[in-house]
Amino acid sequence: MDNTPISPLTRKQQVSRWNELASNLNIQIPPLQSMDWLPEPHGFTMMEAISGPHVVPMAGMDVLELGAGIGNLTVLIHRHAPKSITATELYAEHLETTKKVMKLNKEDDSSVRYVAADWLSVGGKYDIVISNPFFQQCGHRNRRYFIDELILNSHKVLRERGYLVFVQSSMAGLQKTLDRLKENGFSAKVALQAQSPWRSYYYDDPGFLEYCDTVPDAYKLDEDGNRIETLSVIQARLNPWVPHRSLATKVKTILCNNN
Repeated sequence: MDNTPISPLTRKQQVSRWNELASNLNIQIPPLQSMDWLPEPHGFTMMEAISGPHVVPMAGMDVLELGAGIGNLTVLIHRHAPKSITATELYAEHLETTKKVMKLNKEDDSSVRYVAADWLSVGGKYDIVISNPFFQQCGHRNRRYFIDELILNSHKVLRERGYLVFVQSSMAGLQKTLDRLKENGFSAKVALQAQSPWRSYYYDDPGFLEYCDTVPDAYKLDEDGNRIETLSVIQARLNPWVPHRSLATKVKTILCNNN
């Protein structure tokens, strides 16, 4: 496969698309600081999903947003009148941008809790968990690390029948995600899809290029030969589960013996 970029999505195009979408959704956006992550097509697709009727209603719900970042989604989630929002980032200084964006948009954040936490270590129980997990630049050998972590461990912070809502690229393997969600007790569906040209930095990572060529339906080629990824917003509901009685008894015994 020829890995020479033909017409990749540029940073300038991303900024233009962000400004356009923010204007359409009536979101005021501040100048980006050096530490802020520029919103990208994954985030744009989530913005469209959250702003419309595509995902589960959030009114009166306790919502956990993993990776609040620039605050676009926080504003849109807040406009659905949830009971509470817990907005997280790995570093407290990143949450300062989230707070500024909420204030800039005149959103009363008295029901918002800003928490510096490492991914799912935030604690508590929520009705909805929303995230745009890292993928291509995730910092792990397994590029699906954060997607798989959501699938395997979000049950620890979700209430029974709670919802997990996240976005992923076709390059992460959509069917693999749907299969793993089912294996882990979720009923899942694709709530919204959008297509986007590859970003220029995708081509800078030879390992990523090799990886994508092993994933079924990872991307398509348009008539000009540009690589196009499909972004899917996935909504998954956690089904009730009761462990086998003998297993539950064994766990209870172990806990009692440790106390």
